[in-house]
Amino acid sequence: MIGIKFPDTNSIGIEDVLECAAAADDAGFESLWMSDYATGDVFSVLSACAVATEQIRLATGVAIVFNRAPTTLAMAAASLDTISKGRHILGLGTGHRAIVEDQNGLIYERPVRRLIEYTEITRELVANGEVSYRGELFSLDYKPWVGFHRPRIPITFAPFVESSARRAGRMADGTLSTLVTPERIRTVVDWVGEGARESERDPSDVEIGAYLWTIVARDEETRKAGRRLIRSQIAWYAGALPLYANLLRDSGYTENVDHVAALWQAGEEEAAVNAVSDELVDGVGVIGDLDDIRARIEDYRAAGLQRPVLYPMPLSSSETKQAFMATVDVLR
Repeated sequence: MIGIKFPDTNSIGIEDVLECAAAADDAGFESLWMSDYATGDVFSVLSACAVATEQIRLATGVAIVFNRAPTTLAMAAASLDTISKGRHILGLGTGHRAIVEDQNGLIYERPVRRLIEYTEITRELVANGEVSYRGELFSLDYKPWVGFHRPRIPITFAPFVESSARRAGRMADGTLSTLVTPERIRTVVDWVGEGARESERDPSDVEIGAYLWTIVARDEETRKAGRRLIRSQIAWYAGALPLYANLLRDSGYTENVDHVAALWQAGEEEAAVNAVSDELVDGVGVIGDLDDIRARIEDYRAAGLQRPVLYPMPLSSSETKQAFMATVDVLR
């Protein structure tokens, strides 16, 4: 079971998206993931992909709970699931304060409670065809005029820290990590299992998934460029997004992350990129030829990763489709 993600880029049109989706489907990828960011409405684009494909599952990675009203999100998920005839995976997340407040103009408050209530509302609506909900944040009654394909859509959470991983074990059908080493996956597996047992669930009912930052590099020049790209991405995550910086600290890179973040926040972005250690690049990046990448996937599987999701990283915005298609070759 291997998934693949659309790169976050502004350089790929809908025609290319559909061609990429069909290629991933033909190659045998289990799932196709897309961010809920600036690449188009994720539910609309994945619905188009559903029509262009036959077997591959269509997944939000992740749908941000602040971006839509709870019934709006639930209806979007149910509609995508119906259009795809039961191939939708609903990845839910809380997003980041900077994005929610600066780009959406909303107040980033009680994100965890919001995630829980969105999950409960979505499940009730999909299971019963209507919802009557009384929570701490939302009180609503809603009955749509349409039916849905199936009574339950699998929902995944991001297990950034121990509390969120345990929450996934208690409530979710799967997890979706990013910026993780195999060692971190082992820790997530333990935390999720503990949360599942707290709710008297079987830990095996929660699929462990993660994005793997992937660059297909068939020559040394591309490898060097790929490592530079991974460095720049890590520097931005460490310097601009505290949640990810803390994730990397918890993964054993505290000293390096503190140094990188300090440089980035001081406006020394180039120095921050250069300061990212080789150890950190090797820990979270999957760079090499197809055999290298396949071997790295097996390292993650041995650590307990059940759903590797390859995340193609184009070296430039003009190479988005090329990077995706090169990654598709991992299963060919």
